[in-house]
Amino acid sequence: MITDLKKENFDLKLRLYYLEDMMTKEVYQEKRANLEHKSIGTQTNNKPFESTPEAFGLASCFNKSSQYSIKNHSISLVVTALENITIDESCPSGTPFFFFFLLLLDKSLLFVMARWNWIASLLVLLFMSVYCDQQEKVEGFFSQSGHTNNWAVLVCTSRFWFNYRHVANTLSMYRTVKRLGIPDSNIILMLADDVSCNPRNKYPATVYNNANRLLDLYGDNVEVDYRGYEVTVENFIRMLTGRVSPDTPRSKRLLSDDRSNILVYMTGHGGDEFLKFQDAEEISAYDLADSFKQMSEKKRYNEILFMIDTCQANTMYSKINSTNILATGSSKLDESSYSHHTDYDIGVAVIDSFTYYNLEFLEKVDQTSDKTLQELFDTYDPVKIASHPGIRSDLFNRPLDKVKVTDFFGNVQNVELTKSRYPLLQDDQENVEEEEKETPVLNNYTSLTKPTSHLFDSFLVEKRSKSSAIIGIVVASIIGYVISTTLS
Repeated sequence: MITDLKKENFDLKLRLYYLEDMMTKEVYQEKRANLEHKSIGTQTNNKPFESTPEAFGLASCFNKSSQYSIKNHSISLVVTALENITIDESCPSGTPFFFFFLLLLDKSLLFVMARWNWIASLLVLLFMSVYCDQQEKVEGFFSQSGHTNNWAVLVCTSRFWFNYRHVANTLSMYRTVKRLGIPDSNIILMLADDVSCNPRNKYPATVYNNANRLLDLYGDNVEVDYRGYEVTVENFIRMLTGRVSPDTPRSKRLLSDDRSNILVYMTGHGGDEFLKFQDAEEISAYDLADSFKQMSEKKRYNEILFMIDTCQANTMYSKINSTNILATGSSKLDESSYSHHTDYDIGVAVIDSFTYYNLEFLEKVDQTSDKTLQELFDTYDPVKIASHPGIRSDLFNRPLDKVKVTDFFGNVQNVELTKSRYPLLQDDQENVEEEEKETPVLNNYTSLTKPTSHLFDSFLVEKRSKSSAIIGIVVASIIGYVISTTLS
């Protein structure tokens, strides 16, 4: 029995020795030779011990700079090993827990637990419970955007009747972001605004994005911030960077901050690394990249989604080098972006294909939807769109399957609960004061109450309830007791 335990303990020691600063091959072989010399008995076969991290699938999970103290027959071996494991993107899911249970199944470790009594095993289980809880909090922290407000910058760079579809593209996006909660005060709409009342428009004061004409995009509630000849490259860049004149009205200012998620949508006629503004001037990919760089330096955004629908659209985001920017375009280099269909009653195309299929997905999204941008991008079909859409995510810090569509197309909505109703009329003020006297105020600033299931701070990480912690301690105690009695 003693001999078997020492043989198995030999393999455990090899595993822990490998963790000691990722020892060189010579040192590893020397320690292995010393252990083989000290071990009792001989091996029954010549098959080498499966002691390397490759055997566990953990080779990419160990930090070379970590130092491990080897203490024979001590639970601190497991604790020390777990504390020094570094998780990166290539590490398999649940690796620390797999490593822990792999050691736990070893009889030599069970022998150590029995020697140190069941209290040691209970401490290890409690440590694992805390570690698991912290991992969940960290994952929740980084899977959320962290923004507190949303903005949308919607730009139609074309004018004239035959560019009807570009106006319809922009107004379609305008309607979508308003429907998903972004108010007009947080939308900058740049539009030539010359097609709704054009003499050739068979349906005056209307703009449609479908030949069926079921939805009037122009309607009676459209607030155009930059109209006609105000849609220029200079005004666009000044608006993004905040370098506007002092007399600029609030409706023409992008009043974002470092907690703002911004959707920047542009449509018009373009080419290789340029986009035309009303056939009079153009903005280059370098100008756009420089504008985003200034925004980053001035902390004017948290994250940006840049979406562009034009010919050779993907070249417009090729020069961007600022962080937290996700970009998508309708067509690659030397490729045109085509319209979806034509309304023959008015004689022009009414919407572009790329915008049409984006809207097809967005129409199924509401403010409470959990659909992600990855799901949106997965719907892009080059055959249907008649071009090859592009996506650039190397500057973006979050995985796309964790980014909700409403992080950019929707709006953050915070609801605060008060102990007393808000006085809508002046006559109600006395009743409200009486209610406040009956209910003690918690502090000088607010009397807000928060339910136990309420989400706290801006990252929407669920607060852990005390009941779950108590249950975890009880379960860990029972498991520890069972292990100790079994080994006694």
